[in-house]
Amino acid sequence: TSSTENLLIGYCLMFNTYSTWEGKALWLEDLYVKPEYRKKGIGQMFFKVTVQIAIDTECARLQFSVLNWNIDAINFYEARGVVDMTKKEQWHVFRMTREKMKFYLE
Repeated sequence: TSSTENLLIGYCLMFNTYSTWEGKALWLEDLYVKPEYRKKGIGQMFFKVTVQIAIDTECARLQFSVLNWNIDAINFYEARGVVDMTKKEQWHVFRMTREKMKFYLE
């Protein structure tokens, strides 16, 4: 998290994961900066720290997803050399909710 005078202005949530093909990886779940603090380098700082953590922990890659309507985020990441796997390799992200998991097991 980052704060000014003890005011929360953003956060970054990540966790370790594993790739069958490449080994250790880091998943970036959320990178958020309050709108009034955007365009001030805070998102860049969060992302640099995240990338550094991935490097320091010997991760082969950093992964995350971005909603297709979030053009600002897509542009932010692409400007930093991140590859959009939907465009490049046609990967689809799937999700099963808790309710659907229970139904499946019945």
